[in-house]
Amino acid sequence: MSDTQGFSKEDWRVLVDAPLQVGATVLAVGPHGVKTTIHEVKAAKALVKHPGTYGAADELIKAISHEADRSKARLDTKRKMHSAPQKVADSLLEEVSRVPAVLAQRSAEEAAGVGAWLVDIADAVIASSTEPTEAERTMRDRVAALFS
Repeated sequence: MSDTQGFSKEDWRVLVDAPLQVGATVLAVGPHGVKTTIHEVKAAKALVKHPGTYGAADELIKAISHEADRSKARLDTKRKMHSAPQKVADSLLEEVSRVPAVLAQRSAEEAAGVGAWLVDIADAVIASSTEPTEAERTMRDRVAALFS
């Protein structure tokens, strides 16, 4: 696992919460039935549990994904899902917007890899939707803009 000593407790929490927040951000703005919601949640969860390879960021992503898969991160995100969808999405995106500043503590390659992984989570949610909406694509683009 990556050495997390370079992150404060608060910064580590920002990174750990980000994967589920990104998935929930895109999910929140779409008009979903139960079946579509289940597919989209599974798609995001799959990339959290099995993130793939992102070069220099692999070890950091493994550490983040391991922690993000635990119940506290899930519970924190679920609490935010009880508002109007756009309000939920904007609130979660505001929290995700803290990630680039936290990643500035690491190499550019590592930061780029984590950013790419988070955008891939947003893409997975959209790809799993039976009818992706413009609102979902716009939210994905807002997530991607944070890491470009």
